[in-house]
Amino acid sequence: MTSKSLNRRSFVKVTSIAGGGVAIAMILPENCNASLKGASGHINEEKALVPNAFVKIYPSNKIVFILDRVEMGQGTMTSHAQILCEELEVEPSRLVIELAGADKKYSNPLFGLQLTGGSTSVAASFKPLREAGALARELMRATAAKRWNADLKDCIANKGTIIHSITGKIATYGELANDASHIKIKTMPELKKPEDYKYIGHSQRRLDSFAKVTGTAVFGIDVSIPNLHSAIVIHCPTIGGTPKSFNEAEIKKIPGVTDTLMLPNSIVIVANKYWQALAASKQLKIEWDHGPLSNTSSESIFSDFEKAFELSPIKAKSKGDLDEGFKSAVNIEEATYRIPFLAHATMEPQNCTAHVTQHFCEVWGPFQNPAMVHEMSAQTSGLSKQHVKVNQTLMGGGFGRRISYDFAVEAVTISKMTSKPVKVIWSREEDMRNDFYRPAAVHKIKAGLTKDGQIAAWSHKIAAQSLLAHQAPAFVVGTAPDWIPYGVRQFIGDNSGKLFKNVMLDTTVVEGASDTPYDFTNFKVDFHHKEVGIPVGFWRSVGHSSNAFVMETFVDELANKAKEDPLEFRIKYLKKSPRIIGVLNLVAEKSQWKTAAPKGIFRGIAQHTSFGSFCAQVVEIKLEKGIPKLHRIVAAIDCGLNINPDLVAAQIESSIVFGLSAALKGKITFEKGVPQQTNFHDYEVLRMSETPKIEVHIVQSNEPPTGVGEPGLPPVAPALANAFAAATGKRLRSLPLQFS
Repeated sequence: MTSKSLNRRSFVKVTSIAGGGVAIAMILPENCNASLKGASGHINEEKALVPNAFVKIYPSNKIVFILDRVEMGQGTMTSHAQILCEELEVEPSRLVIELAGADKKYSNPLFGLQLTGGSTSVAASFKPLREAGALARELMRATAAKRWNADLKDCIANKGTIIHSITGKIATYGELANDASHIKIKTMPELKKPEDYKYIGHSQRRLDSFAKVTGTAVFGIDVSIPNLHSAIVIHCPTIGGTPKSFNEAEIKKIPGVTDTLMLPNSIVIVANKYWQALAASKQLKIEWDHGPLSNTSSESIFSDFEKAFELSPIKAKSKGDLDEGFKSAVNIEEATYRIPFLAHATMEPQNCTAHVTQHFCEVWGPFQNPAMVHEMSAQTSGLSKQHVKVNQTLMGGGFGRRISYDFAVEAVTISKMTSKPVKVIWSREEDMRNDFYRPAAVHKIKAGLTKDGQIAAWSHKIAAQSLLAHQAPAFVVGTAPDWIPYGVRQFIGDNSGKLFKNVMLDTTVVEGASDTPYDFTNFKVDFHHKEVGIPVGFWRSVGHSSNAFVMETFVDELANKAKEDPLEFRIKYLKKSPRIIGVLNLVAEKSQWKTAAPKGIFRGIAQHTSFGSFCAQVVEIKLEKGIPKLHRIVAAIDCGLNINPDLVAAQIESSIVFGLSAALKGKITFEKGVPQQTNFHDYEVLRMSETPKIEVHIVQSNEPPTGVGEPGLPPVAPALANAFAAATGKRLRSLPLQFS
């Protein structure tokens, strides 16, 4: 079958309150990739200079930074403040940070909409924020030069002040704010060179730490507004099921309950307080229509995937002559891998607060995709987007789950139907059973080795659902221009989903496999699409999370068959990728790979490229009664210019722990269409006592900054499996890893 490739970035393209005072803001175009030229100041109705701003400077000398990306624990508050302050010439700790609501001027230029994901936050904001800071600084310098009748070159910006180097005069940015409204900057100032950075490349204390430690930080679940009611939502336990009836009259008599609703897939109880709604939900008696998936099980899903290999594939990558490659091989190796569904299991369950009136809709919550929340809140409330406001809060984990907006639509729907401000909070069980799961898959790999141990042919087949077939309709609706009628957008969106099921290659399924940096002469990757009805979505590192496990364990197995060192075997096929070789050599050095391991310690190695970054890891284990005990993990990362080494290390450590949880424990299984895992007792995460020592080593680089939040995850599962193989000779080909 012929196909066209469309990656997810290309596809996506088709609460603190500031005090009073005059504010200065930077003119930033809606396309933040554009150069900022011809900036000038004019005071708007709020007495702010140019409202589409990242920076506001008040006469009191308070400096506000409007954060254009979501803070969900990855450190954007701190890293982005450092980027801005590098050119603004203000210490990052001085900033007051506001979270940007839904607004096109904060669109992620790598996606074309306001979205935090894909490990793009720093890469997307690196240039625009430096330009914003530089423009603000130059406005201050030019204002001081005019006030003092001085040469611009003699007006030096330093720590939020302008100093006249000749006379020693000093003016704070706040003192210059009003006069700056009469200044015009015609060209973008020259940006600093890396060797001149003060803040970029240096560890800074996290700017959100104090609020989080003291409990003053506002997460979505903390939002409080006048007359707020709480809503409990009980979804059908079967995927795709719907309610038929429930004991409404009985529930309405329970103290505190104000409303009961039947939505297409759920029953809702609204009460004055959360605990009243929760208590009432325990007394629900619901008759469900369990729908078309009522006979679906994990066994039937994987059986369907196996049968999909009999169907014509969508071609992902083809290079060389596979048949000739296998003819030249003297040793043919084949393996089948199974990858399970996974939940996001964010520590803060899904939640949203909404208040819909006749003329206005306002929502508060933790959204990775405020642009689509804005669009869908307008459609759900029946109001124009001009009458909808989206307020962003801090987020207790995202991992891709909060790119979806289903929980926000629920809140808006419930508020509209009840004419009350409501906060929807999902229980952990509702969250776990109503996820957009990491897709499950079956992989079949076949490779041929020549007599001298060279890989002569590599065939890789993947049977799975299409993630974009599920997510495409929502993205089309949320990102299409406003002038396209909503019904037309829905039609286009629905058909885009169908394209991914039948024609278009979903690169999220094959990423990390079809675009591997390994230079194999004869190489082919095919995608065998099979829709099984389970809702799937973006999960931390997306397709890389599973494909790295398959690729790196099989490469390791081939190295063993060729009787070569796994490190050197990899490097042999990575000659065209020097930065990957660099992280492999660094992790080998820091783990002492080339030195015999201490007695009883076994090592495994893996590498993977994702989100523009290069990561390699060595996992060390001990065996206790045949079961591996994690001893140490050494990681090396090349993410280009790193903004804050502490944040980079923290994200790699976080990715490793997240990846180990999936590798050792994670799976969502189904019986009669019902997800079987409901909470952390049966969807376990790594305990502190199980976490090994983790070392992170960062390659020093002046290359453009790339992703950090996700690239540390893919290598850990294969490195662990490879360490187990080194210890026992047993190859593990399914996740989670089963050691006995």
